[in-house]
Amino acid sequence: MYMTQPPGFIDPLQPSHVYKLNKAIYGLKQAPRAWFHHMTCFLLSVGFVQSLADSSLFVHQFGGHTIYFLFYVDDIVSTCSDDRLLQSFIDALGRGLDIKDLGNLHYFLGLQHDMLLSKPVSTPMSAKAILTSNDGDLLSNPSVFREIIGSLQNLTITRPDIAFAVNYIAQFMSQPRTPHLIAAKRILQPRLSSFNVSAESEYRFLSHASAESTWLAFLLYELGAQIQFPILLHCDNPSATYMASNPVFHACTKHIELDYHFVREKVALGSHRVCFILSIDQPADLLAKPLHKHHHVLLTRKLVRAGPPSLREGVREISSSLSKLIV
Repeated sequence: MYMTQPPGFIDPLQPSHVYKLNKAIYGLKQAPRAWFHHMTCFLLSVGFVQSLADSSLFVHQFGGHTIYFLFYVDDIVSTCSDDRLLQSFIDALGRGLDIKDLGNLHYFLGLQHDMLLSKPVSTPMSAKAILTSNDGDLLSNPSVFREIIGSLQNLTITRPDIAFAVNYIAQFMSQPRTPHLIAAKRILQPRLSSFNVSAESEYRFLSHASAESTWLAFLLYELGAQIQFPILLHCDNPSATYMASNPVFHACTKHIELDYHFVREKVALGSHRVCFILSIDQPADLLAKPLHKHHHVLLTRKLVRAGPPSLREGVREISSSLSKLIV
């Protein structure tokens, strides 16, 4: 690896020469790759197995116990079914690498907003909420609002019930005001797979859901979970349901790209099954409008359940609910 001579360090006798780097420098584009390679080599050398579904996840089986190790650049999370084994591993990691143990996890990937003492609410957004770009005072520190919205946008991947509220409030990112911050914090207070109206759109979403659920099933398999097949994909559009399982509809779907027919392959193999449900049971409204408490709670229960108290039970819960994926 080479780099040009930086200003102030140019050799006047050899101005056209470059520096050869003996190791990666933090902040360079190559640094994350070098760090990832170094960490991977170390973990593999002590018995970890790298996940094929997520390259940042490493799993180690030892004496009936399991260690999970996940890292994203310089953010690291590690957990184990045995506290003493976990501490031994952390000590060994500190001897092999220049890292610091920060104790129990309380801050990861920028997710921290100090809302533990706030009162819970039933919905992420008031059904009567009307926000404008001119109401209220401008925030003295808009970065707090933007950090909250940025974190919530990542959370919508696994919490579709807040997707509409987050996307609605995100339109005020440029000049956030006090009412916008209040609305954003409301999203953090609830106690805490795709939808459209036309047959072609839902068929495309079925294909995406098939791919995502296949990846998730494989990841859970690597974590030691038992997956129940077939995985159910619920759809309230009869035409999309028929297209996914009946090749007779080929003439009507020739204009759709071939990669979207991936769902047909999964149905034919028996790993997935597309099931029709009534529109009243379709939780699409969570992604499209603010709802009253009763309706919001009813639809949220179809997608989100309270988290279990332990990692092992959490994996079991995810494995069980994977077969009931809503699309």
